[in-house]
Order: sequence, then C-alpha cells, then structure tokens
Amino acid sequence: MKTFPAASAFRSKGYRLFYASGFASRLWEWADFTVLNWAVLQMTHSPLYLGLVNVCRLIPIFLFSLTGGILADRFPKKLLLLISQLLMFGSTVWLISEWGGPMPLILSIVFIRSAIQSIEAPIRNAYVADLTQKEQLTSAVAHYSSMIHLARLIGPAAAGVLLGSMAPEPLFTLILGLLLISWTVMLFVPPGSAVPVKKDKPKNSSLKDAITYVKKDTCIQGLLLLSVIPMTFGFPYSSMLPIFADSLMDIGPEGFGLLLSLSSFGAIIGTWILSAGWIRASHWTMIGSSVLFGLFIIGMIMAAESTYLLFTIVFMMGLFGQVYRTLNRISLQHYVPSHYRGKILSIALMDRGFISLGTMMFTLLAEWNVYWSGILMGLSCCALTIVIGVIFSRPLEKMHNEVGGL
Repeated sequence: MKTFPAASAFRSKGYRLFYASGFASRLWEWADFTVLNWAVLQMTHSPLYLGLVNVCRLIPIFLFSLTGGILADRFPKKLLLLISQLLMFGSTVWLISEWGGPMPLILSIVFIRSAIQSIEAPIRNAYVADLTQKEQLTSAVAHYSSMIHLARLIGPAAAGVLLGSMAPEPLFTLILGLLLISWTVMLFVPPGSAVPVKKDKPKNSSLKDAITYVKKDTCIQGLLLLSVIPMTFGFPYSSMLPIFADSLMDIGPEGFGLLLSLSSFGAIIGTWILSAGWIRASHWTMIGSSVLFGLFIIGMIMAAESTYLLFTIVFMMGLFGQVYRTLNRISLQHYVPSHYRGKILSIALMDRGFISLGTMMFTLLAEWNVYWSGILMGLSCCALTIVIGVIFSRPLEKMHNEVGGL
C-alpha cells in the first residue's frame, strides 16, 4: 500500500474520499457549464441570452455564499453536502425536463441551481480543515485547488467532444451521473471534526460576531482585500480572452481553446508546487505572486503576435494566478478560528463574483481600445496589490510568523 509523507493530506482516508467526491462533482460542474453555454447559444442564437445565463450563475455568489458559511458553522457539514447535492441533482433534472421551454423559466432554474451551488461551495471548503491534521492543512488546500483545475481541464474538453455527437438533453443526463457518483462517495466520508486554531472564543458564534471579528482583525481585512484585487483586476482575463484572441492574436477558436487549457495547466502546476512545499505562504510570496500574475497579463498583450511566447506567458499567468489564490486561502484556513471558519471563508469565496464586475469594466474599455484594456488590467492588478500589501504589511507578516510559516 502506498504511503504518503507525514504532511500530506492524502494520509487521511477521509480526505482521500472527500477529494474523490469533490473531483466527480467538479467534473460535472465544468462539463455542465460547457454544455449549458453551448446549448443556450444554439437554442437562442442570442449572445444576450448567453450573457443572461452567466449572470444568473454569478449573482447567487454574492447573495448566498454567506448563507453557506453560516450553515457550515451550525450544522454537520457532511449532511449539508449530501442535501445540497441532492438538490442540485433535482434542479438539473428539472432543467432537462423544461429544456426548449420559455427562456425566463430556463434562467430561473439556472439561478436556483446556482444558488444551491453557491451555498455548497463554502461548506465544502470549510470541510477540508475538518478532515486533516493542522500540519496537513497546507497540503489539503493545495491539492483540493489543484483538483478543481484538473476538473476544469478535463470536463470542458470531454463535454466539447461529446457535443459533437450528442444532443444537449441526453448529454445533460449522461454527465449528471458524475454528480450521483460524487454523492455516493460522500456517504463514506467521515463526519470530521473542526480543527481549533484559537480557543479564546465560544464554539458557537453568530454572523454578527464574525463580522465584528473581521472589523477588529486587520490581518483578515488584508487577506480579504488582497483576495478581491486579483479577482477584479486580473482574473477577468479569462472572459476577455476571446476578444484578445480575435482582435490582437489572430489565433482563431482553436488557439483560444489552447490558451484556456494552458492557463488551467499552469494553475495545476502551481498547486502541485505548493503541495510539495517548494513555496511557503508568507506576506511576500503572496504579494509577489499576485504582482507577477499582473505582469504576465501585460506580457500576454505585448506578446500577442508571437505565438509560442504567448503560450508560455499564458501558462505562467495560470501558474502565478493560482499560486497567489491558493496562498491566500491557505493563510485564511490556518489563521481563522474554527468557529468562524465557515462564515469567513464564505465571505472570501464571494470574491469570485468580482470577476463579473471586472469583466464589465474591461469590456467597456475594450470598446475604446482592446490593447490598452489588457495593459490597464495588468497594471491595475500589480499597482493595487502593492498598495494593499504595503498598507497591511505589518499585521500580515506578524500573522504568518504566529502560525509558523505555513
């Protein structure tokens, strides 16, 4: 039987099962995302409806992520995950049964299903810490993040191939089996027990207590702000890539798809590097990786006509973007007290919604000038990261020293 290093989260059977369940769930999510977008465009021939579908996917992140955090701190996380997956299964069956019907109904079902997914995400992230020892937490967060990007690499590609030979309705049903597999594996995951980080607070806490804690703790404020900056001013690059590919790069849809794959591959390598312990979470590694992410965005625009250099730069964007995001999550997981973890992680996970805000902003800039919209995106990511990093440098350095250099 294969043995794992002491600091590896895979030493925990519970984590291995949780990882397998999560992988099947994320494969379903990314495959379903691909089929849904393609099917809506084919059914309506309207970019407007395609945009509305994705708005219905993103708005629930702002509205319901915090609900998931509150539930995670009050009820057994395993039970919550099992219920949420059943609800996602049921809402997808509903979507399939109504496919081809009025678009307002389709949009409503997508919104409801996305609301359930938004509640599920912080519960699943908070559960990671319950299944591992403290010394394994860095490995657990890094491996889990890597798994998400591996699913992002495989799911859309597989769905795209199947779309060439299957209609959307039966394909929706086929890939729904992945969610059923995830639910079945989750049945065997142990309940887990919260890992206490600080013992100076009562076990149960209200949302008001968590908000008060954030207001008083400058470290958490810094980590949350540093989470929002790249999501608003850096990660919208993935939504802007079709515009860049068409206007600046002249690489066509095949090249555009390859860029997305290279970005995901870079993200996977980044999380593997972190899980191996080659990069340790600190104030400077967080700031440095975010700044490098922004610089590579600028490099992508400037190297738009040099294909091989462009592909290399996009790979590095994916790598440093994910290194930064994972370092931020690792810091939160280690520092936040266990009784606040679900609520504060749910606040942190709301940062994904800022991608849509950044996309809207830089799309408007692209109407003026595509080249400078990309340059300003990278510059904004670099400059604002440095400003926030300098403002919060002392409390963040002290925090990383307290938790032992992760």
